[in-house]
Amino acid sequence: MSDPVRIVRAFLEENDIEVLFDGSMRKRSAPHMAVTPADVEACLRSEDIDTLWVIDEILLDPRARGFKLRKSDVERALRRVMREDQQRRRNLIVGPLLAAITPSERARADAEWLRLASSVFTTDAALRTEGDRGRLRPAGGERSFDPETIRRPQSPQSSPPAYLGLVVSKSLL
Repeated sequence: MSDPVRIVRAFLEENDIEVLFDGSMRKRSAPHMAVTPADVEACLRSEDIDTLWVIDEILLDPRARGFKLRKSDVERALRRVMREDQQRRRNLIVGPLLAAITPSERARADAEWLRLASSVFTTDAALRTEGDRGRLRPAGGERSFDPETIRRPQSPQSSPPAYLGLVVSKSLL
């Protein structure tokens, strides 16, 4: 196995490393968040993995010493693997968000939006689609939501859902 791309892929698989859509890397088995003090300790013990770490570990791996690997070949191979994995991850995450929805799913989404937005905004919460592109805008004009019109929740029961701040942007992918 002297192909640098195969060596990089094998290394990532053996070490349980995944490439995320933003280009960062992490061990699949590493904790993603800390809730308890033990979780904090586990997070602090986990290694920060980046491209330099991967390149160094591949070049220092005794199994790779049997091959004539140049650092530049490993760097190019890692960049290719990262591009492919980022594209695969982007398709996995964004693909379902862009897929066409059925009329019943559209009706449910409209009802959920009205329920969510009417509990958060003091302005008209109804949305309508514009053309076939499906761009959403407030019904009744081109105005946008004014941050000053956001109502503050009065009790924990009236708090907006945690996913309110979720925004999908290609720049974040």
